[in-house]
Amino acid sequence: MEKSLGVKVNAFFAPDYAGIIQGMRFNKVDIAWYGNLSAMEAVDRANGQVFAQTVAADGSPGYWSVLIVNKDSPINNLNDLLAKRKELTFGNGDPNSTSGFLVPGYYVFAKNKRLRQRLQTHG
Repeated sequence: MEKSLGVKVNAFFAPDYAGIIQGMRFNKVDIAWYGNLSAMEAVDRANGQVFAQTVAADGSPGYWSVLIVNKDSPINNLNDLLAKRKELTFGNGDPNSTSGFLVPGYYVFAKNKRLRQRLQTHG
C-alpha cells in the first residue's frame, strides 16, 4: 500500500468495527474499509464521510445476503416465513454486521411490516 500511495501507512488493529470507529473518532485512523452498517455508524459517531463504494464489474452496486433454514423445514420462501412468524425463532448474526443483522432486519421484518400496514390501510 505504501508503495502504491507513495506515503507511509501505519496499520491500526482493533478486535471489531466498533474499535475501528473509535480509532477514527479519536484521530488514530484516517481511512477504513467498512460494510454498510459500520459505515453508517462511522458517519454518525466519528464524523466519517463515505467517499467510495465498490461495485461489480458491470457497474451495478449489488448486495448479497441469504436466509437459511434447516433442509427439512417447511419454509421454502418469504411468504412461508411470514405466515409462521409467531411460531419461529430467528437467529440474528452479529448486530454490527450488515448482512447478518441490518439487511435481514429491514427487508424481512421492517419492510414487510410496513407493506402489510399499507395494504390494511389502503385495501
